[in-house]
Amino acid sequence: MIDLNKKYWFYIYPSVYVSSQKNKMLLYNTKDGMYLETDSEINIQLIKDVYDSRNLGVVTLDSRYILEVTCLSFIDNIIKKGLGNLEEVNEGEKPVNLLPILNLQRDIDRLIKHGISLESEDFLKYLTEINIFINNSCAVKCIHCVSYSKQTYSCFSNKNNNTNLHPEIVDNILLQASNSLTRRINILGGNILLYTQWNNLFAIFEKYDYDFHYWIHYLNLMKSENWLKNTVYLKKEILITFPLDEDIIKNTFIYFKNDNNTHFHFLIENESQFNETENYIQLFNLHQVVIIPIFTGKNSLFFRKNIFLEKEDILKGITQRRIFCNQKLNSNHFGKIYCFPDGSVKANMNSIEIGNVSKDQLLQIVLNEMEGNTAWRKIRNEIPCSICLYQYLCPSPSNYELVIGKPNFCHVKA
Repeated sequence: MIDLNKKYWFYIYPSVYVSSQKNKMLLYNTKDGMYLETDSEINIQLIKDVYDSRNLGVVTLDSRYILEVTCLSFIDNIIKKGLGNLEEVNEGEKPVNLLPILNLQRDIDRLIKHGISLESEDFLKYLTEINIFINNSCAVKCIHCVSYSKQTYSCFSNKNNNTNLHPEIVDNILLQASNSLTRRINILGGNILLYTQWNNLFAIFEKYDYDFHYWIHYLNLMKSENWLKNTVYLKKEILITFPLDEDIIKNTFIYFKNDNNTHFHFLIENESQFNETENYIQLFNLHQVVIIPIFTGKNSLFFRKNIFLEKEDILKGITQRRIFCNQKLNSNHFGKIYCFPDGSVKANMNSIEIGNVSKDQLLQIVLNEMEGNTAWRKIRNEIPCSICLYQYLCPSPSNYELVIGKPNFCHVKA
């Protein structure tokens, strides 16, 4: 309890993230997830005083605060929840409380605003993952073929334009990426088994120390004997869409369930498909499984019920580093590019073209994205997220928002 006859220093712990919107304020401890909200004007002013740079993160509790019952209760709750503390004022110097500040010195927008050329920056270091579509032909007729690829890693076909990416272009991509932080290379298609120059491509892959992942639909993988099916050491990402061919899917699980280099990706659209997936997981004792919800335009209720975030989901275990990242970049898209059979490149499957690997250097393509921001730096800075207390506690915008056409993916009202 506060002794009204004494003077106190008051401060908020550096691990606490503070957000304010309209007439509300949130204090969130990134160490343990404890939080406190207030809509009291005097409480909000107290926290603003703490964060005033002139106060060095510490304020004296003067009469404005200690004579206000609402404020005293607020301070008591802060202490109980481990969000801040009090110290008696003595003859020593005022304590200094170093509160974290987001460093904007090398912020892209600031560099552009001040007319500083981005070409002097080594932006290739931000490239961490390359998705290469080597072809676009496939005989499997998935109901939501194009929609899958716009929401997650997936194959897709183009019936009107059967194109293959030349091995020399792939080699050039991988050579340039060796100067980046890229480790993962996803090889996708259509049906990648239909690619006609695999011998040349494998000779190229063997020159590089990348982590190659081969993505293929289970029907393409199992309908005939092929090199990918019989190669244990290759990392296979098997795509599974509904409705399932029962015989083929069972053979797929029997064949690959003990292969540590194989992951099963179930693309589900409703609860029935989820239950079917769980049954197969238990029946075949599958371990390396990824379940991915797919929006079809007709399953909004399924998404609202099972995918949309509640307030409790948002306020669960977010680090301070993640919150800072959410303010400047998109953790779902940052560092990734998609190269297509015609050479065109995108930073996201739903965004516009940012270059072409047949004529542009990777560095220039990355620079185009850093300047144009089609995906990498898309954050929650639009209404309703921009007026929400949990704006940067939420995960970065994902492909779901882009496909559904809804800027937020939660049940929280701003």
